Formats: sequence, C-alpha cells, structure tokens
Amino acid sequence: MLKRLNKILTMFEDVFNRKASFHWFVIILLGLVVREDTLGLTAIIRALTLCPSQYENMLKFFKANSWEVKNLQKRWC
Repeated sequence: MLKRLNKILTMFEDVFNRKASFHWFVIILLGLVVREDTLGLTAIIRALTLCPSQYENMLKFFKANSWEVKNLQKRWC
C-alpha cells in the first residue's frame, strides 16, 4: 500500500515549484489520513507527533506562491 501511495503522491510533485512545498503537501495529506480528530492543523501535528512549532510553517504552506490550487486540481482530475 505504501508503494502505491508513494506512486500517487509523486505524480503531484511537478505541481510545486519548490521541493519544500511538495514535502509539506505530502506531510499534510498523510496527516489527514492518520489523524484521529478533525480539529484542523493541530490534529495533523498531533497525529504525526510533529513539534508544535511546526504549526506556523504548516500555515505558510497554504499561503505559498510556489503552487496553485488550479494546477493541483488539474493534476487530480
């Protein structure tokens, strides 16, 4: 299953202009899969046992200009 998930996620890599943005994309998606509650980004941080200080970095991902939602949507389709 992990190989399949990796194959799917890497199909999105070229949607991102920066490697760091792609890495945050993967982290956030995995966090969404394994989280046990729906209390926002903090649920992802708890589920992945990330340092709480990463909350600000995670927020920056959503404001980054290194990717566009429309490109992500195109790739998804």
